[in-house]
Amino acid sequence: MIPPSTSRLCFRFFDKDDLPLVERLNSNPEVTYYLGGVSSRDEVELSFQRYLKYHHQHPGYGYWCTVLNSPQVFVGWFIVKLLPETGETEIGYRLLPEFWGRGLATEGALAMVNYALKELEITNVVGVAAPGNMASRRVLEKAGLTFRKYGRYYQTQCAYYSLNLNR
Repeated sequence: MIPPSTSRLCFRFFDKDDLPLVERLNSNPEVTYYLGGVSSRDEVELSFQRYLKYHHQHPGYGYWCTVLNSPQVFVGWFIVKLLPETGETEIGYRLLPEFWGRGLATEGALAMVNYALKELEITNVVGVAAPGNMASRRVLEKAGLTFRKYGRYYQTQCAYYSLNLNR
């Protein structure tokens, strides 16, 4: 399963030819500023292998290569995956800087939330962001998630957001 396209974004699984796209994204210092810095070539390749396999290991979940609908230009990626520390369904995103400030992150994050709630029938969706990454935190809020706490995720301190339909 793949999340439905939005008015401006199209999602697809990564394929073996997409490594240069991921390298461009993960080696950009602006993109990786809150993520521990630029990835080495080996780190990019390890991440890319995870992106390729994730949906096979966790059906319905995945890392989706994201392009503009028109023209078909690589924007970054969006995810619906399991948060390693808790097993909760996490949404996330990583976009190239030339696409920041256009509402694309919010549009994609909303698509991920809707996909998780409707297609996967998940009742609790979470997201984490670096405490100082106010732009990413605003995206999570615009996607309907609420700040709940600070905690340790991905070996670093994060702001934790959730949307729980059972509350």
